Amino acid sequence: MSLPRDFGSEAIFSSDLTQPTDGHTNLLSPITLEELNKYFPRNNSASGSDLSTVSDLKQVSRFELLKIFNIFLFCRKVPARFCKSRAVFIPKKSPGAAAPGDFRPISLTPIPARLFSKITTRRLSPAARSEPEQRSFIESDGISQNIFILDHVLRHASEKIQRTCIASIDLRKVFDSVSHQAVFAALKDQSIDPEFVKIIEFMYNNSSTSFAPFRDHDFSSICGVKKGDPLSSILFNLVIDEFVRNLRGRVGLSIDGLTMSISSYADDILLFASSLPGLQHLLDETTNFLSKCNLHINYSKSFTIAIFTDSKNKKTKIYNCLSFKVSNSPIISLKVNESFKYLGVSFSAKGLLAADCSSTLNNYLFKLKSAPPLKSQQRLWILKNTFLPMLFHLLVLSSVPAGKLAKLDSTSRAFVRGILYLPGYCPNAYLHASVADGGLGVPSIRVLVPLWRLSRLVSLGAVISGEGVSGGIDQGIFAAAGGSSEAHPAYREPQSAFFQRTLSVNRWQSIV
Repeated sequence: MSLPRDFGSEAIFSSDLTQPTDGHTNLLSPITLEELNKYFPRNNSASGSDLSTVSDLKQVSRFELLKIFNIFLFCRKVPARFCKSRAVFIPKKSPGAAAPGDFRPISLTPIPARLFSKITTRRLSPAARSEPEQRSFIESDGISQNIFILDHVLRHASEKIQRTCIASIDLRKVFDSVSHQAVFAALKDQSIDPEFVKIIEFMYNNSSTSFAPFRDHDFSSICGVKKGDPLSSILFNLVIDEFVRNLRGRVGLSIDGLTMSISSYADDILLFASSLPGLQHLLDETTNFLSKCNLHINYSKSFTIAIFTDSKNKKTKIYNCLSFKVSNSPIISLKVNESFKYLGVSFSAKGLLAADCSSTLNNYLFKLKSAPPLKSQQRLWILKNTFLPMLFHLLVLSSVPAGKLAKLDSTSRAFVRGILYLPGYCPNAYLHASVADGGLGVPSIRVLVPLWRLSRLVSLGAVISGEGVSGGIDQGIFAAAGGSSEAHPAYREPQSAFFQRTLSVNRWQSIV
């Protein structure tokens, strides 16, 4: 099952892209005052290596700033100070952050440089073709789409008795490691105006970083994109898009007559195949491509799932006595009773797992109740704006029964009654009604979570079908949220070719 692809000795990619369009020719057109005002930084933006603030930038006339930025475009260069950044280390966990890996570096360029970078990013975004299998750093709900697709694949394997092999690949420090040459090659492969590419090449070839508080000690790097720079996300996406195009082919998993090989969200990559040799082939292709881009796989966080079929008894089983290899290093294969997390949501080999947030909420409420002296209004504000929203992602994207949602509401209401010394007969409607309507504004999990889940599923269903979603698809969830059949809504969203390739409308109905 070998499908050789020749990448060459350099990180230069074969392309089937079209020639530059009108969107490409506008990359170097003069910057307008409207663009400058639209992307002007907020007052609370952090200062860069020169320690200048937004207030300092506001002292410069907008027209003068516009002239300066257009000179940069004309010369295809920026000042050296625009290429210098200040690295600030943000602890990933607190307290206890001590080792270098416990911190996340953020590179802060001067505020004028970030403004110029944001303008170029907004111009580059429509000119660069993004692959629909890569759902990060785009104006779309990529998290829910990737979660529902993985759930669909796992459920499809059990329902249709289909052999399915999945590999979850985690990349190590992708933003810090991706090769500059891979970024430049991806830009050229997109047929971006070479003169515009010169600006980005100049910014990265002359970049330097200093560590706070040692501003006088600079160092240069030949790899990595700057975390905190507006241009970094789209440059990283371009490299991953090349990876997606390279991997898309005949090897993959067939669902409803269509083949899918990969689903990606930033550095979380899923590979799909219908056979063991097919998955190993995808792993080999992945390793070869990533090595040319100076990207490396995190073996400890990567794993595989092999779902075998018993057609005679119409059953599936998880086969974990396998050893898939990445660069001759084996990666683990999950057992039938093991679960894993993808984009913050728990899965098993059979699909999404129901989230149990009762213990988490009780822990939050205990900490809030035993916190140092706080006013009752302060505790209520923390509950409404911090602790309950921390549960929403897991509750909306997991499969949680309505009874458990109602129990969470009951727990939060009991806490509110306790801290405000309200009587037990205080109406629930008073607690959940908005402040504008005379209530306390405590979110009702039982009502809001099904509505939010409905909104995301309807959005996904609409991009699959390209049509308004009928009542039969989402009637169950809408009714569970308290709606009636007479007031059932209809939705219309843009169509996506990727979801047409991977899911059918009938299969989407099973997700709901």
